[in-house]
Amino acid sequence: MKLKQDEPPGTVEKSATQEVQDLMTARWVADMIGVAAKLELADFIQAGAKTAEEIAKAKGLHANSLYRLLRGLASYGIFAEQEDGTFTQTPRSDALRKDVPHSAWGMAQLTTRPWAVRIWMELEHSIRVGTPAFDHVHGMQIFEYFNKHPNELELFAAAMRSFSVATGTAIAETYDFSGIRTLADIGGSQGFILSLVLPKYPDMRGILFDLPAVVEGAPNFIKSYGSTTVPVDAGETGSHEREAHMVRQTSRSPAARQRVIANCTLVERWFSHLWPP
Repeated sequence: MKLKQDEPPGTVEKSATQEVQDLMTARWVADMIGVAAKLELADFIQAGAKTAEEIAKAKGLHANSLYRLLRGLASYGIFAEQEDGTFTQTPRSDALRKDVPHSAWGMAQLTTRPWAVRIWMELEHSIRVGTPAFDHVHGMQIFEYFNKHPNELELFAAAMRSFSVATGTAIAETYDFSGIRTLADIGGSQGFILSLVLPKYPDMRGILFDLPAVVEGAPNFIKSYGSTTVPVDAGETGSHEREAHMVRQTSRSPAARQRVIANCTLVERWFSHLWPP
């Protein structure tokens, strides 16, 4: 190691080997974040600074082990330890709160679920034979698995909302939807992006297309803006009239994605917008 030039005293430049080691051990950090999300520590600390002992007593946890977890997270800016031994919220820990629009809670949980971890453990299978590791591990496709495990589907939908925070905000703030009477979000999960767009265009009606089990969990505030939730099979878009489509990644299968685009294109004989262009 050597000191970095033009950096504060004591700043160390890492070797390539150390940087790669940091990338490899990031898996452990993800596990720490996942446990914090599962225990809903951020929601608990939101009410006020707490010691590890206070949290452990309230949640039935091992105080010393919890303290070590919190200190480890604090080293990454997730929670902050105060001089009196309490832990307080930080912007990063705030993102782990469960019921906030910017929440990363779902994604934090998803990355540490046993069924999801096992997929990554079988990544080599996909590289060797070119088929999904999920199917190899679980003996079925992902949405078939979710149909059998609805709680995991709900968690998956929450994780997809986490992914949509940055992109959804950018779409709502930069794209001009003026003049569009009906906006269909194809593969829109539970409608997070529609919830950002519709309030800005009071005369617009939104239609959310996704799998039946997914749209059943669409938040009530989506419907309060005049949006319709439409359950469809993967790759289909239904026959509802719409003036504009938002189509993102809707399937792992290129053929299924092409079928979605084709269905949207057929409707464009009558309607003029396809977004993204």
